[in-house]
Amino acid sequence: MIIKEINNKETSDFFLADPDLCVMGLPDGHLYYLSKFGKYPSFPEETVYGLYEEDNLIAVVMFEEYNKDTLAMHFYLSTNHLRKDVVVRFYSIVEDMLIKNYSHTKVSVFIPESCVHVQKAVQAIGFKLKETLKSRDYTRQHDYQDYLERDYGRLKCIQYKN
Repeated sequence: MIIKEINNKETSDFFLADPDLCVMGLPDGHLYYLSKFGKYPSFPEETVYGLYEEDNLIAVVMFEEYNKDTLAMHFYLSTNHLRKDVVVRFYSIVEDMLIKNYSHTKVSVFIPESCVHVQKAVQAIGFKLKETLKSRDYTRQHDYQDYLERDYGRLKCIQYKN
């Protein structure tokens, strides 16, 4: 598996090829934009990476700075690859990239409360449940999101530079 930064067309093509993933994982606003315009909405504060197995894009991971110490991560694994073993391999590659390229000490994820399978997968790779929050996105099936975090500590990452 390799990870590399991808553009909006690659991100859009990934989602358009997997409608089940879109319905399960995208917030309503993103899903609406994708269906109306045929592309995923881009956000200037987000950096988007693709994870490739052979030449196939199997996952998209997005990072944005949550605060000076924490990166918020959103990841989408294609429905054909939704298995714990793939998540573990996927995250080890993401983690290597994070350590090399970012100085933040924590990574956070927000997962809909009803997506227990996703919560179990991220807990298997070291994330801990911090709290349950009222959902910040209008979603079809999710009123609450669980906030999970993985703390890397200052020893493993480069100091954050102000």
